[in-house]
Amino acid sequence: ALADGSAAKVDAELQRILTVDSILAQHAAADPEVRSYLFRKQSWNKNSSVVRFDWPPITETESAIGSIKASWVTGPEGGIDGINTATDSTENTAARVAELDLNRAAQHHLLHISAPIYDGKENRPIGWLHREYDVTKLFDPLIYPIRFGGTGHVMLINNTGTIISCPMLETGSSIEDQVLLDRVTNDHAGWITAENDGHGRRVFSIIGYAPLTGVNSLLPLGESWHMFAWQDSREIFAPAKSLLMGVLLAGLLPLAAPSVSAQ
Repeated sequence: ALADGSAAKVDAELQRILTVDSILAQHAAADPEVRSYLFRKQSWNKNSSVVRFDWPPITETESAIGSIKASWVTGPEGGIDGINTATDSTENTAARVAELDLNRAAQHHLLHISAPIYDGKENRPIGWLHREYDVTKLFDPLIYPIRFGGTGHVMLINNTGTIISCPMLETGSSIEDQVLLDRVTNDHAGWITAENDGHGRRVFSIIGYAPLTGVNSLLPLGESWHMFAWQDSREIFAPAKSLLMGVLLAGLLPLAAPSVSAQ
């Protein structure tokens, strides 16, 4: 339940950002400067290389927890693979997560979201709005406060095992145990027992997991994000051990009483 609830929380925040970017793309379609740039560029050369036009200024846009890093517009040739031409179906014109770039060595962690700029008059996309977000600033404030007990926490990973956000592991690092990864990156929520805690230690663990269902439907083909909930098994079983010790002591005391009386 904890993994499922945490996944829903992050999923909702990403859906909010995607909605905001889609609305901003609608504003771009009505912006005279953006329209002039897009139609002028198309008249130059439809097969020209992608050129970016910075819009809108970051200081004037909605900020998702201060995480927005860049915002720009391109023509239709600058879109997502598979839906990047002006003649594509308008059924595919939702904002999407175009790329997750986690460069651990360079400490360069960016989430790239693309939203089509749709020209209702001509019934086609005329360009794309691209937005880049700092992954740590976006997700860490959502993930880090979710704690239970002394060691319990959640982490956000993708289906390749790359850490997107975790209070104990560095963003961009990976879960190396492929068997464990295959068990926790399902399309449904659940829990498992494992001999690996997902943090590099081979210890008995109880792990909860859940997919980010809404966002996964908007990721590139073959990619998915998942929530992973973990707590040190020693902490989980500590109350049971204390109870067992109490029961044992309670059972031993009556046996010891006759001996004391005899003395």
